[in-house]
Amino acid sequence: MVKINYHSEKLAHTEIEEGTLQCKTCGAIFKIKNYVPSFIHPGIVDSAVVRDGIYWGRYYRTLYEYGILNFVDIRQPFAPFYRYGILDKLSWQERMKFKKLNMKNMRILQNDEFDMLINDKVIDENLSKGSNVLEIGCGSGWLCLELKRKGFNVIGLDPSFQSLKIAKEYAISRGLYIEYIQADAALPIFHSDIFEGVFAFHSLHHVQNLHQVTLNVKRWLKKGGLISFYEHRYDSPLFQTAKRLGDLAFFPWLLARYKHSRRFLSSFMALAIKKSPAEDASIDTINDITKSFYTLRRTFHLRVLDDAPCLMYFVFQRNKHLLEKCAKIIDSLQGRFKTLFLQKANFVLYAGLNAKNSKYVASPT
Repeated sequence: MVKINYHSEKLAHTEIEEGTLQCKTCGAIFKIKNYVPSFIHPGIVDSAVVRDGIYWGRYYRTLYEYGILNFVDIRQPFAPFYRYGILDKLSWQERMKFKKLNMKNMRILQNDEFDMLINDKVIDENLSKGSNVLEIGCGSGWLCLELKRKGFNVIGLDPSFQSLKIAKEYAISRGLYIEYIQADAALPIFHSDIFEGVFAFHSLHHVQNLHQVTLNVKRWLKKGGLISFYEHRYDSPLFQTAKRLGDLAFFPWLLARYKHSRRFLSSFMALAIKKSPAEDASIDTINDITKSFYTLRRTFHLRVLDDAPCLMYFVFQRNKHLLEKCAKIIDSLQGRFKTLFLQKANFVLYAGLNAKNSKYVASPT
């Protein structure tokens, strides 16, 4: 038992660093390690979920060891081309300047969708400070941190122990109390009606049994509780091929201008070749989630050329004027692409309420 004084809480929390939990019904024993209780137990969790958790644990551990921390805390400096082994970073302040360009149809930097997900009037209108919220598939915890900073009581759920270990240690170091649990969201691990909000970010398409997870979310959410997620919903081989060709064209330019770590590149490439065991497992059924909730917002996004402005920014030695011009052109092009290929939109931003038998569904935009 360890008593930790979190500056975000009025009273100190007594945490169990190492220990066990036992189910009163079946007698099964579950471990607590590094403050993280684990409900990943042989026989009750799909092996694909276990393998996916191990994969992403290695992925985030590799980034963490090389000082790429924005996947732990979005406000940390971000290395946009870490996939090339280039570890040059952009500061949070520099990224905030990019946001002032007010792009409608694109993001300039990876993971900047978080701003659309939680800094939105839908969230502010339906969740008050002190609300109990859950993030499904929290990974190494950056969205949980942002939710905590908004004043919510946060639980993060993920099948990857290594990711949660990083997340918990970082939260403690920042004086922020967040409960992280290693588990499969398809398991009935919470009582009914205990959350005012449930969030997911790029995680639901990894779920093996999305129907069961949806049923769990409805049960865990209070009546009128909010569900909000940003998800991958369509995969186009044509778009993926075009992106890879673009990356290959500019790769030599980046290597000529910036130092790169061969060791990191080889480690990352080894992970990329193996791929996530559960990648896009539920991509075809993402849209079905919305049938179970009263829809407040559903916005489709076509992500094709988003990386281009930042790529040009780095290639031409961080020329902000060029970045602005390129971003405006790409934003306009993607707006046209979205109009022409709305059904091919590969991401969806959604917010809904837990209300039964609702016939209302907002029009997609």
